[in-house]
Amino acid sequence: MKRDGARNSLWQDTTDISQNKSTVNAGQLFDVVIAGGGITGITTGLLLQKAGKSVLIAEAKSIGFGTTGGTTAHLNTFLDTPYNVIQSKFGDSNAQLTAKAVQQALDLISQNVKDYKIDCGYKELPAYLFSQDEKQSKDLGDIIKASHECHVKSSWSEEIPVPISFEKAVKFPGQATFHPGRYIRSGWAVDGRLPHSGCG
Repeated sequence: MKRDGARNSLWQDTTDISQNKSTVNAGQLFDVVIAGGGITGITTGLLLQKAGKSVLIAEAKSIGFGTTGGTTAHLNTFLDTPYNVIQSKFGDSNAQLTAKAVQQALDLISQNVKDYKIDCGYKELPAYLFSQDEKQSKDLGDIIKASHECHVKSSWSEEIPVPISFEKAVKFPGQATFHPGRYIRSGWAVDGRLPHSGCG
């Protein structure tokens, strides 16, 4: 599971993914060809296959190469770009749509883990954001207000799970963590009718 960084990630060091490429016969036709064998490509391929489509996943390097191989493996209902920023740039309704899509993505991963009995260390747990000065506390207030307006569960917390001094903290329940390499490996191997082919 090679990836495009200067160093190996924990996930690629602990994922056993065969580099054998599926054979695609000349003239073989598919309903859909997906470029990229990361979590998005594998998930899309699986959903299309379940809908009765024949799918080819074309990966230039190896399954999980790139972003999926180097992810933090946190499954969050909040984003690097907070909902108050999304609101200011794209409006309230689009911020709410974003939050809904994020929750649906987390629900899909959780359901796949259950349906296919994927051994990927999936575990639900809360996440926290905290501030250490007045400006950060104001930003945190804006974040939790916008999160509530987007129906993202969050609440003020009197504690955080690490020994760091803080002014204020927000707790986001219903988050999760998992092993992304093992997750996509299982998604890729769940049905032999979903081939992949190196194109590099």
